Formats: sequence, structure tokens, C-alpha cells
Amino acid sequence: MRAVVLTHAHWDHFGGAPHVIRRTKAPLLLGKEDLDLYRDPSSNLAALLGPEARVPEPDRLLEPGATVEFGDVTLTVAHAPGHSPGGIILKAEGIAFTGDTIFAGAVGRTDLPGGSGTQLAETLEREILSLPDETILYPGHGPETSVERERRFNPFLA
Repeated sequence: MRAVVLTHAHWDHFGGAPHVIRRTKAPLLLGKEDLDLYRDPSSNLAALLGPEARVPEPDRLLEPGATVEFGDVTLTVAHAPGHSPGGIILKAEGIAFTGDTIFAGAVGRTDLPGGSGTQLAETLEREILSLPDETILYPGHGPETSVERERRFNPFLA
């Protein structure tokens, strides 16, 4: 399947989506709980960063437990609130695409509209620290990391 999957609805993660969708005709997928944020330029940061671009409506809203297939890889959707209300993590055996939930040595901001430190802490415990140590994490910014590395060195997980 070819698709544009948004891990959350902040402008820096969907600003290029209209261009990619125009060129590829790929459907747009978004976590269901982030739809309101996606539609609100004053909350998703688009209004702060310049002229508002018209963004397409999502073709599919993803709920926890949904799957997205890319070739022979099936990714399972996990709800990951904290950085945004409807952030998602996409998981398969040995890998997880974490968006802005966790980075190498850091975690996502919670001071943006819809953010919650309490929810982020719960998400990290439930969706990241429950994974095997060898799981490779692909964050929305910065280098890849692993659950083991973050468990040992990320000060936000102490």
C-alpha cells in the first residue's frame, strides 16, 4: 500500500503532505483523535508559521489496533497521546515509528495545544517501555534509537 501516514497533527509533520499526495495520489491517514487538531491552524501551529496551506481531509482515520500494510510489513496503530491528543505510534516486530512521542535522549513537548505531561508519561510506559529492548525506534525528528538505549540514557524515562 502507498500512503501518507501522519503520526500526529502538527504542521511540521503534515505541511508537506499536500505536495506528496498530489504527486503520488497516495491516501492520507491520521489518528482519529487528532482530527480536530489537524483542522485547526491556530492549534496545529500552521497559523504561526506563515500562510495557511489548504490541507486535504484524511482518507482514513486510524484507531488503536488498526493496521497499515506496506509491502510485507504490517504496522499496528497504538494510540499515543501526550504530545498531541491523538498521536499514534506504528509498530511491527522489532521496530516502532514514534513520531514526537520519544526521541533519542528526549521526549515530545507537552506545552502545545492538546499536550499533556501525564498522558505522555502513561504513553511512554505503556507503548515504549513495554517493547523489547532491541526494538529500533524511528522518531519524527533526529536519529534512530532503541528501547534499551532510551531506558538507560533518556533522562525523561528515569
